[in-house]
Amino acid sequence: MQASLVRRPRRAEGGACHGRDGRPNEPKSWTAAEQNARGLGWFSLGLGATELVAPGRLARWLGLQGKKGLIRFYGAREVAAGIGAFTANPAPAMMARAAGDFVDLGTLALGLRSEERGARRNVAAAMVAVAGVTLVDIWAAAQLSAERRRQRDEALAGA
Repeated sequence: MQASLVRRPRRAEGGACHGRDGRPNEPKSWTAAEQNARGLGWFSLGLGATELVAPGRLARWLGLQGKKGLIRFYGAREVAAGIGAFTANPAPAMMARAAGDFVDLGTLALGLRSEERGARRNVAAAMVAVAGVTLVDIWAAAQLSAERRRQRDEALAGA
């Protein structure tokens, strides 16, 4: 059974990480999709921390007064997705991020009704950013799922 869900590259000769047979492990390099997932994971952790620590400030900036609790909840969701991005199978976390992005877009749309012109401008900018990140999340989830299927198919073919 795997000791940790977190996926780390294994160190080679100089790193003192050895397999059960006593030989040094081969170094593991991440695929482009895995690297993307890790980057998105760090982004989620940072965004989630901001939403947890400063929900009132974000709500005012986006014209979403009275939504502090909701923004704090979204922060917890982002942190969970960020942690999931570092697991051995980050595809579900990327799918959760994409689903969360759609929810965020719906919530941000409420800010477009704000009477403050500056808040509406902030919301429009945030919606453009979230839409862009949504595309990256969907791409990452698709790439990771395809890699996982390929690995499974190769393992079944070799068995």
